[in-house]
Amino acid sequence: MKVAQLSYTFSFNGIERPPGQAWIANLIDPKAILAGAHRAREAGAEIVIASLHGVPSTGPRPTRARSDWPTRSSPVPTST
Repeated sequence: MKVAQLSYTFSFNGIERPPGQAWIANLIDPKAILAGAHRAREAGAEIVIASLHGVPSTGPRPTRARSDWPTRSSPVPTST
């Protein structure tokens, strides 16, 4: 079974990614996440997992706005 793991984050806590190195980490963008999932399926993935990091560094839980991301950005059922 082929599994794809996609990973995205809300921010870098005020730190910028080095110029020309956007590949270091993906920022959460629902359209980009869905496009990545479609590319993974086209490449043969039977399961696609999208991990979203949205918990602020100052606390143990995501904010209300951040906890809504999975439902707003996915056309399929999600688990959080």
